Amino acid sequence: MAPISQSTVRSELSFSGVGLHTGESVDIKVLPGEPGSGIVFIQDGNEQVQIPASWELVKGSSYLGVTLEKQDEDPARTWRVRTVEHLLAAFSGAGIDNAIVVVRGSEIPGMDGSSKCFTEAFQSRRTLVESKSSLRKVKVLKEVAVSQEDGNSRWAKLSPLEDADTDGDLNISVHLDFGTRMQPQSFSYWRSEFITRKVLEARTFGFMSDLEGLRANNLARGSSLDNTIAFNDNGSVINKEGLRFPKEPSMHKGLDALGDLRLGGVLSGRYESLRPGHSLNIMLLKKLYSSAKNFRFV
Repeated sequence: MAPISQSTVRSELSFSGVGLHTGESVDIKVLPGEPGSGIVFIQDGNEQVQIPASWELVKGSSYLGVTLEKQDEDPARTWRVRTVEHLLAAFSGAGIDNAIVVVRGSEIPGMDGSSKCFTEAFQSRRTLVESKSSLRKVKVLKEVAVSQEDGNSRWAKLSPLEDADTDGDLNISVHLDFGTRMQPQSFSYWRSEFITRKVLEARTFGFMSDLEGLRANNLARGSSLDNTIAFNDNGSVINKEGLRFPKEPSMHKGLDALGDLRLGGVLSGRYESLRPGHSLNIMLLKKLYSSAKNFRFV
């Protein structure tokens, strides 16, 4: 019988950049994790405070990002890590089960607005470690769905895989409709295709007409044409290089969904959404785990 193993990074990796929302210079180090430990965030200089990548610690999700938060022993102090979704998508897409992420700053660096840099580094350093047990996955047993109404209908759902589907994989399908601001588009892929379908390269995007309002609310302060696709309200792209792919916006929303869903573990099932956002995806995970009838650990 082949030995049971889980995956991690073989050695330390470092990344530096600007936080997409804070605009601050931030650095992270990714270190090997012990089997069964999952993905854990640590604030540099405060190694005793560990923040597991779990939907239960999401305190500040919005349409534009996910924040993990943990209370310190001192009730007056709270530790936060912002914008974790692109890094988590890279862990999931590259098949990294366990890792420690040491963060200097309050946000994960935005890099080029995609997961490309993270994923390629994880691919090159991925290694298997013998374990007493295999990685525990989460099998979706019943369909669960959530929706939001904010002037535009949004919904997301998780459902079981059919018998003919790839066993243990996760299928992600997203549909975008921004009215006259962008042509409607859809994109679907399997988690196992994250690299081969080039989903890792799809960049975050936004509309120039929204930028002033976002920055007034302390969001998108690090956003630039170096890390964000900028659209005019007529659907034209401002970036000189244009889009990397015709469906890059829906591909990126599929990337975001993979990262958000990693907060619920390694899921096996089907995900589908219309106009998805991070808060909607966290609502969906809460709904999934609201009843033991909805899932099974395998």
